[in-house]
Amino acid sequence: MKKNVLVTLIVFSLFLSACGNSDTQNKDEKTTQNKDKAKKLVLKNGRNSNVENFDIKVATDLSKLVMKTINNSEVHILDYKKEVVVINFFKTTWGTCSLEAPVFNKINASKKAVVIYVNVGEDKSIVEKYIKDNDLNMNVVLDKNRKIANAFGISTFPTTVFINKKCKVIGIVPTALDENALSTIVKDIESGSINTKKIKNP
Repeated sequence: MKKNVLVTLIVFSLFLSACGNSDTQNKDEKTTQNKDKAKKLVLKNGRNSNVENFDIKVATDLSKLVMKTINNSEVHILDYKKEVVVINFFKTTWGTCSLEAPVFNKINASKKAVVIYVNVGEDKSIVEKYIKDNDLNMNVVLDKNRKIANAFGISTFPTTVFINKKCKVIGIVPTALDENALSTIVKDIESGSINTKKIKNP
């Protein structure tokens, strides 16, 4: 009897272990797949013909777009005409946005691109705490009334808009980006090899 119980316990333990390993493996595979998708989003330059091209409909003239930072400084896209501009739309309550924050902070500090970090619909005090907690040093803009988000047609978060040195929107990526994917996009825009107009979430 004891032997049967022991065998049963061993079999059950092995079953749980297998399930645990399966869950871990599935999570790892999903993470890898998400990273691969993020990279594929930016490679519509002859290297990845599976990404579809769409027209971007921006409801405002970028030359007239004025954004105000959390410190009440004005941000004009035209001020960065000779630089790659990355506008990330985020919410503090979305976990994927928080995961992206250090990535955008790092690329902004590297001077490879100018990052404008736009919070949509939240109070100033909440965003200030978020900036402090995450040690962010970027242009943080409050879009309390969704005016900026609506101008770009943003409805999901995080979403990132990429603008080239001619102040033209060259890509909108409606999903989270890791450091490698973001660096690839910026590098390809810098070199002029990206020609994507708009990319849907795969």
